[in-house]
Amino acid sequence: WQCYGVQSYFPYTIFDQMKIVSDLWGNNGKNPVFHFVISFEKRTVNDPYVAMAYVKQIFEHLLPSHQIVISIHKEDNGGSLYHAHVVVSTTNFLNGDLFQNKRDNFFRIGQNVADVTHNLCEFELPRPEENKVKNEDMVQDQNEDQKENKKENKKYIRIFTPKW
Repeated sequence: WQCYGVQSYFPYTIFDQMKIVSDLWGNNGKNPVFHFVISFEKRTVNDPYVAMAYVKQIFEHLLPSHQIVISIHKEDNGGSLYHAHVVVSTTNFLNGDLFQNKRDNFFRIGQNVADVTHNLCEFELPRPEENKVKNEDMVQDQNEDQKENKKENKKYIRIFTPKW
């Protein structure tokens, strides 16, 4: 794992460090971090060092101005062997601007994955407005099976192709 903008000797304090920067710029109470998971195909990445190098290229535009922690782990999951977990502070520590919860910001990362790996990238986002249960949809009888009460979470999936 590698850290940018935070010390890595005491992992339990990393979030505290990100929160301090957020609070310093007046962004307290706003979403302090985003967590991204990138799974690399076995034919593309079969080494943790390659995975780390790719992730640093994918998030290259945020590394100089955001606190970021990158962790690579090995888990044989069908077509994927190495996975990256990337925690990005939403507060730009240079000017206090927020990395907003906007599709354009996320799509840039998806496109970067496709460009860096030279493969298609399937990017998945939840659709929170469709996942909320409306009051009238709530079941009156609390004894009913809870599986019937929950709505299936809908996802937004977009495929990115590499730019050559």
